[in-house]
Amino acid sequence: MIKHKKIAAFILSLTLCAASAAAPVYSAFADEEETTEAAEESADTETETESDDDSDEDDYITSGDYKYSLTDDDEVCIQEYIGSDTDVSIPDTIDGKSVTEIGEYAFFETDVVSVNIPAGIDYIADNPFVECYSLKEITVDEDNSYYSAVDGVLYLTRSSNTTLLCYPQGKEDKTFTVPDDVTEIGVSAMYATQLEEITMSAGITYIYRHGLSYNENLTKLDMSQCTELEELTDMMLAYCTALSEVTLPPNLTSIGAGTFAGCNSLCSIELPETLTSIGQNAFAATGLKNVMIPENVTDIGYCAFGYDENLEPLDNFIILGTSGSAAETYCTDTDEEYDYENNFTFLDSSYADLIGDSATFETKSYDEYMYCEKDGEIYILSCTAVDSKIEIPSEIDDMPVVCIYGASFYQSQASEIVIPDTVTRIGSLAFADCSYLTKITIPESVTEIDGQVFSGCTSLETIEIPASCETLGDEVFYGCTAMKEFTVAEGSQYFSAEDGILFNADKTTLVAYPTAKTDNYYKAPDSVTEILMSAFAGCTSLESVDVTSVITIGDYAFEDCSSLYAVKLSEDLTTVGECAFYNCTSLLAMRTYNKITEIGTAAIGYYYDSTDTENDGDVLVDGFILYAEEDSGGARYALLNSIECEYDTSLYTEPKDPAPTIEIFGVKVERTFFFVVLGIIVAAIAAAAAFFIRKHAKKNKAEKELEQKKQNAEQKLAIKEAEAEAEAEAEAAGKDEDDETE
Repeated sequence: MIKHKKIAAFILSLTLCAASAAAPVYSAFADEEETTEAAEESADTETETESDDDSDEDDYITSGDYKYSLTDDDEVCIQEYIGSDTDVSIPDTIDGKSVTEIGEYAFFETDVVSVNIPAGIDYIADNPFVECYSLKEITVDEDNSYYSAVDGVLYLTRSSNTTLLCYPQGKEDKTFTVPDDVTEIGVSAMYATQLEEITMSAGITYIYRHGLSYNENLTKLDMSQCTELEELTDMMLAYCTALSEVTLPPNLTSIGAGTFAGCNSLCSIELPETLTSIGQNAFAATGLKNVMIPENVTDIGYCAFGYDENLEPLDNFIILGTSGSAAETYCTDTDEEYDYENNFTFLDSSYADLIGDSATFETKSYDEYMYCEKDGEIYILSCTAVDSKIEIPSEIDDMPVVCIYGASFYQSQASEIVIPDTVTRIGSLAFADCSYLTKITIPESVTEIDGQVFSGCTSLETIEIPASCETLGDEVFYGCTAMKEFTVAEGSQYFSAEDGILFNADKTTLVAYPTAKTDNYYKAPDSVTEILMSAFAGCTSLESVDVTSVITIGDYAFEDCSSLYAVKLSEDLTTVGECAFYNCTSLLAMRTYNKITEIGTAAIGYYYDSTDTENDGDVLVDGFILYAEEDSGGARYALLNSIECEYDTSLYTEPKDPAPTIEIFGVKVERTFFFVVLGIIVAAIAAAAAFFIRKHAKKNKAEKELEQKKQNAEQKLAIKEAEAEAEAEAEAAGKDEDDETE
């Protein structure tokens, strides 16, 4: 008999559901103490259940090789086989009563080799043949209306679907293909078989708990064709210890508790982007050293990753994911009540190519940096510096710093960052959400800048692309709401700039338009044939664009251009990407032409409404009309999206280009109007100035005349006073002479 009852397996099993019970509800995170408590509670419950069963067994009736109970219809339900025969044919009747049911543990741990099920059986509980390791074949009477057997495998057949109930554990085949008509695999239905390879049918919609667990010889499982299988249930593949390769269903949303627990040969797994929930212990005691968790995952149970079979944390376990997501939270989540604490390394998903499946990946610290070394070169992983100016070192441990990996400076508070001239690559989201960043130096050594590197840098106004830079990833400058101008260093063979707008070298591709540029009208150069993803996203000043040379418009190209009301498209346009004009709420009409072959989801005529739950917030712009010839790509898009479409394109009125505007104190006004008003204001000021000058001159003249009159009067008075004084002196002199004569 195979030995399954390891302590870790016992703990894991008890934290989950009993074979006949529904799965319990778990908190998001807990610790081993809680697991032990759960195990004790489950053990207590199991003891009580066994006690109840013992009580029930007192009511069982023993007859020959069977113990049975009676149903409400006074028919036989076999509860336990107590015979010694290994080839068993279940009787039609026992003690004169019809045998119609087989209970849950009827053949549990028996040595039966073959079992025949009679025609009268209409109910079989969850696999009653669990741990029958010698069982090689099950047969069913051909007159049975509910059950059937094919090649020794037991099935339940209903009108709508077929459920595989039991694959015999002693069956010696090494490969098995689930029949095409099977839609479900029952509880423990393929438990502990000798199979090495299982091929799943495309029609499978559900696999119950323990459905494929303890298959110790199973090495490979491909579920890629199971497009309707959205959930992997509790312990579904637990302790398949040889399982090394798994392909998950493409539309998977949930992985249950302990689903892959104990699969210690499983060293890598690709989780689909549709996944949202991962249960407790889901990948405990596997061979995983690192895992990439999709951004859509919002719920991760405790001990889901990074724990061994004793639920002790693994050293140097690495979680890759999106910054700010549940993946990052899981790495450091704690629960003081249960003394539970994760301490795993979190890295941006862009590190995948650096880490790979290497078990020797090691992170190190230097001052305020976390880094790793690869082939004698240093990769900066993160920086915790709080300085306003950060100068990244050019070398660490006498090795050059060549790469700044994704999200390394995510949400840094620095206003200036200097990158050394040893760096050749800047990873995705490296400086994302650095809202205080106003200046960054990118050296000529940089040849590659990955996607969204400066996403959310809301204070960055200008940036120069070095001549050495060969590639820019998607949405490098998305959300740079203060960006006014792009420049390109002289000598670049890969990029160019004109009027602050970024292009490729020959201006056939428009890479990015400065979000804060205040022009309300833009005409793309005739050389431009492609507009890249999010190139104009968030340009709220734009009211009208002329892209009559463009053949391809990328995803989200004009998203959130809320003032945009007029778009002139090319007659040669073939592709409009997903959400290309999303949230352009002022755009109420558009004219498309016959060469369009592809229009992406919500590309035209949609905006986001958070109150809408029926369509996930994607709502049609009220009054939007698409003008397109009948049977054209535009007409088909309108039909599929219930958009009003006018086939008589002669009715389309080409919107007039808006008058040029200028921004004054945050308000846009027409340039002509502005300068007319400015002329009037200047003239008024000049007239007022002339008035005051003339008035001031008159005042000065009057004051001067008054002063002159005053001076003249004073002079006249002085003359009179002098004459009077002279007369007085002369008169006095004459009197003196008369006195002397006398």
